[in-house]
Amino acid sequence: MENGDTTKPVGVTGAEYRKQWNRLNSHRMREASRRYRKNHPERASKFPREVREHYRKHKRKFYKPIYYRDWDKAENRNKPWTIEDQKLVETFNGTDRELSRIIGRSIQAIQKRRWLLRQSNNS
Repeated sequence: MENGDTTKPVGVTGAEYRKQWNRLNSHRMREASRRYRKNHPERASKFPREVREHYRKHKRKFYKPIYYRDWDKAENRNKPWTIEDQKLVETFNGTDRELSRIIGRSIQAIQKRRWLLRQSNNS
């Protein structure tokens, strides 16, 4: 299919033909989208300018998960692990969520401590 050829090749579906045509005639697609945006300003963008600017200003806030917001104020952040806590981590039969409520540690901290204890026991 050469540039400007309008005949549809045999064995090509409509979607594939459209992709090929768009790739070969990208300048026409750009012009068409510019004309459309110019003639339909209300439909040119998904969100109005105010919404886009607000999102740009506060973008980091939207992506920051809730549980990271107060990580530096956590009570057990620098608290050393006691032997009782480590034994509980190794032998507790419930879920990590239940254990985290009992010993006051995050689930990730429990999983890391369990992994470290297993590594130290193996070597």
